Amino acid sequence: MTATTKPHRLIALLAVGAIVIAGAVWWLYGRGNTAMPNRNSILVIAPYEHAGTWVFDDDSVGLVKEPFVAGVPEMIDELVKECGLDHDVIRAVRDRAVCMVNPIRCKLLHKKTSLAVLSDERNAGLFSDDDRAAIAAYIPWTRRMEERRTVFRGAQVDLVPFALRSRDGLVLKPSDDYGGAGIVLGWEVDDSAWEAAVRTALARPYIVQERIVLPSEPYPSVVDGQVEIRNRMFDTAPFVAHGESVDGCLTRLSTAALLNVTAGGGSTVPTFVVEPR
Repeated sequence: MTATTKPHRLIALLAVGAIVIAGAVWWLYGRGNTAMPNRNSILVIAPYEHAGTWVFDDDSVGLVKEPFVAGVPEMIDELVKECGLDHDVIRAVRDRAVCMVNPIRCKLLHKKTSLAVLSDERNAGLFSDDDRAAIAAYIPWTRRMEERRTVFRGAQVDLVPFALRSRDGLVLKPSDDYGGAGIVLGWEVDDSAWEAAVRTALARPYIVQERIVLPSEPYPSVVDGQVEIRNRMFDTAPFVAHGESVDGCLTRLSTAALLNVTAGGGSTVPTFVVEPR
């Protein structure tokens, strides 16, 4: 670990501690105000090492020595390396003494490969007819980038040759990254850059995803002291609780196709619901 990276990782570990403390406060003083549904009651997991990796148990759903997906073991290793197994934060989580808000288990949904799990025709039997209809309507076609046969719009294709010849309609994304890092939009690069990106995607955990058309609307902005009306793409991410209710949302605007605030390609804006009186 270099001197330049260590402070950032220590900050991240302190953030974990702060999250756990916040969860403990909620657990001690706030949980009586809101009943948590049983299906969402897994708030804390206790990871432990087994056979060279990190696993966890959860008796309530029949999980025993369940391994984490790629990336999470390394994250736990960093936590243990910096703090040690007897650190108060780790002991509190391990002993289930606190409610850890945004627990390690949420890392599963951070992985973009989770979209491939939903979209892949090999997993269709895991879902009901209603589930499959919802996936088809709201999840872009997504596959893990690898040498295989798959289905695209009802036709069998060899994934790698298909990806190479379909640059204009595809995007490559690393499975475990954020802030727009590693994302390659096929329609914004030439053939040689796309081929290099495909080679990278085959060597590391990547997904390939069908291009979607983002909505665009005119919005006012102040440029050099003048108000201008420009078209901006936007997306809205609702905050859904327990799959039953929506309370607020995150909205981003951008003039760039890579709509990511961290990458400098967008900005977050307030959202208002306008209704007639």
